[in-house]
Amino acid sequence: MGADDALVDAAIALWVVAIGLGYGLYTPTLRNRISALAAECANSARYQALASRGQVVGGVLGVVALVILALMVFKPGL
Repeated sequence: MGADDALVDAAIALWVVAIGLGYGLYTPTLRNRISALAAECANSARYQALASRGQVVGGVLGVVALVILALMVFKPGL
């Protein structure tokens, strides 16, 4: 197993993590955020908490995507 294989394996593992975060956390948060906005207003505590959670999870997903991109483009360690 060469260095290229390890990079591809790491990128695939991170992709699986991103899919899990997206389906497990981000999608339910967004769904609950939409229902909170429909039932209440954008200033409600529930909506604000869900918005904050969505921003954090979205940021983590963005970082994971950038790490995958860096692994595939720059190939660190080679």
